[in-house]
Amino acid sequence: MTAVAQSASARWGSLSWRSRSDGARSGRRGLSAADCLALLHAVDQVTTGADVTAATRAVLRLLCDALDWPIGHAYRRTPDGMAASLRLWHCAPDLAPETVREFVSASETIRFAPGKGMVGAVLRDGTPQAILDVTKAPGFARAAAAKANGLKGALAFAVAGRQGTELILEVFTRSEAALEPTIVGLLSHVTAALARVVTEETLQADRQVLTAQFRSTLGDIGNGISSAVTSLASTVEQLQQAEALTRQRAEGLREGFETVLDSQRQTGTVLSDLTEVSDRLEQNIDATVTIARTLTDLLGTVKGTTDSLATTGDEVRTALTQVVSVADQTKLLALNASIEAARAGEAGRGFAVVATEVKALAGQVGGVASTLGDKMGDMQDAIGSVLRAVTQMLGGLGQFDQRSTVLVETVGTQRTCGATIAAIGTDLSRTTESVQRDLLALAQALDENMAAAQAVAHGAQTLTGLNGQLQGESREFLERLGQKAA
Repeated sequence: MTAVAQSASARWGSLSWRSRSDGARSGRRGLSAADCLALLHAVDQVTTGADVTAATRAVLRLLCDALDWPIGHAYRRTPDGMAASLRLWHCAPDLAPETVREFVSASETIRFAPGKGMVGAVLRDGTPQAILDVTKAPGFARAAAAKANGLKGALAFAVAGRQGTELILEVFTRSEAALEPTIVGLLSHVTAALARVVTEETLQADRQVLTAQFRSTLGDIGNGISSAVTSLASTVEQLQQAEALTRQRAEGLREGFETVLDSQRQTGTVLSDLTEVSDRLEQNIDATVTIARTLTDLLGTVKGTTDSLATTGDEVRTALTQVVSVADQTKLLALNASIEAARAGEAGRGFAVVATEVKALAGQVGGVASTLGDKMGDMQDAIGSVLRAVTQMLGGLGQFDQRSTVLVETVGTQRTCGATIAAIGTDLSRTTESVQRDLLALAQALDENMAAAQAVAHGAQTLTGLNGQLQGESREFLERLGQKAA
């Protein structure tokens, strides 16, 4: 005997269902304690191992047959909190099929909100409800269809689930109906058996959902691990490629810095030679400037002498002009003397000869003076050319002196720049040596990174193995869980 049947046997000695007289029919159908126990035992049998649909259909049939209820019907709470028909029915065979179909159709189209009608009240409160006469009940939408099938009373009771009322069983009687404690007690055991089925089905559904989620999570974990391992492998490969490229570039940098050092050494040698050349150039410039200044002094003296010579030439030329003038006057006097001698006749013949000689001498003196004047003019022109040349030479020497000064300053600046470049070269040498030390440290770091990358690759392989082991153990766990659930 089941636990439900034992509980019922202890509670009831006998059970009777009394339908109130409706003026057309009255009667009594009594159920003995043995009948109740048999009913509850049958309910236990049909609900054990059955799903909700099969168990509900079987329970409706057992109740309606045992208690002479012509129609039994089941509702289920929908996800939106309404009560909708499960389309599970038990109808007495003596009902007319056409009128039953009308009643069934009307019932299956109605959805009850919590608190609406008898079914809605059960959905909301979870307590049994009864309607004395559905044909007279205000607002009962199926009154006409119920009357056509000879139905009057109606009962509804809840089957609890994990989250409140899950099923609602609705039965109709041929006479007026009311809730009696004995019937409520019997139905509480029946609904408890159905509640167990509903709970088991809900748990099974939850278990399936959790199992699916667990499988999905494991799959995601496995995929994530596989993806991570692939990513790690790719990262290790990239690290290896980067390490090789870094080594190559570091070697190129080292060679480049060695070239820089060689160039710096060569630059130092060139700067040393340039400094020596600058010193010699500065010495030569100083000597040249000294010579140029001496030459300037000499040219100044020459210019002074030439100026004096030009002045003397002017004076000589003036004197020669006077000599020519005197010669001309002498010639005129000689002419006058010749004329006077001619007048004197024989007595003036000797004087005429002297006058002629004086005239000739005056002509010669005038010619010589004129020639000397021309020569002095040529000499003055030459002296003027010399003066202009000396003046130009003095101007050129002045510019040479200025440019020599600038050149000396430039050489000094060049020496300073050479010293600066040498200092920069020294700093560059120190920096290059420091960079070379850093490159050696970088090579050591690359070796350490490569060792770490190899360790990561080994860890990825180990992780792949552990992932496979986890997937296998998880499958075994799910299989054992499924076997226990079955």
